[in-house]
Amino acid sequence: MRKSYHYWTDEKLHQELIQICAGTGVFPSNQDLIKLGRQDLSNQIVRRGGFIAWSKRLGYRRKESDSDKGWDGELKCIKKLAELGFKAEKTDRVRSPYDILVNECLRIDVKTAKYAEYGACRGWFYRLGKNLNADLIMLYQADTEDAYYVPWTCCPTTNITISRNGGKYANFKNNVPVLSNMATSRFEEMKAHSAVIIPRGD
Repeated sequence: MRKSYHYWTDEKLHQELIQICAGTGVFPSNQDLIKLGRQDLSNQIVRRGGFIAWSKRLGYRRKESDSDKGWDGELKCIKKLAELGFKAEKTDRVRSPYDILVNECLRIDVKTAKYAEYGACRGWFYRLGKNLNADLIMLYQADTEDAYYVPWTCCPTTNITISRNGGKYANFKNNVPVLSNMATSRFEEMKAHSAVIIPRGD
């Protein structure tokens, strides 16, 4: 059964997970927990260190999943952003509409890919499949460590393919000023909004 937010401690998460692992012989993936109706466990795993850390802590091997690649990419992007001088924090919810919060104001959705070839189609293929609920999407190339910082207004709602020369997205390749300017604008918007004083009625 799902447990309330106030129920959780590291010890209680350990107890809940060890029961599942003992029954399956492996550490569950995010999709496994969703099928079990235990997204509360997924949320706590992310809040308290992540799937890799907890699988090692419990001593169970992990099932590989598509989410693993995404989480690994997010962690590498956080490191990359920190090296560029930004404050980057991972969201603590599994199904958050964005992955990283930069400078406490700019919402970034991260997509990770490696170069691939499918017949005549070649490049880095990123699946969006939704309306972006973030300020910017960071298209990270896991094999080159390059990143494209693309504002949400320039993103389609289906997929993005980055060719070797970047194609129409070339100007966004490693374009840190785009990220910096958007973070500054978002911060100014938040500051202006918080400064608005609503007059009291007489």
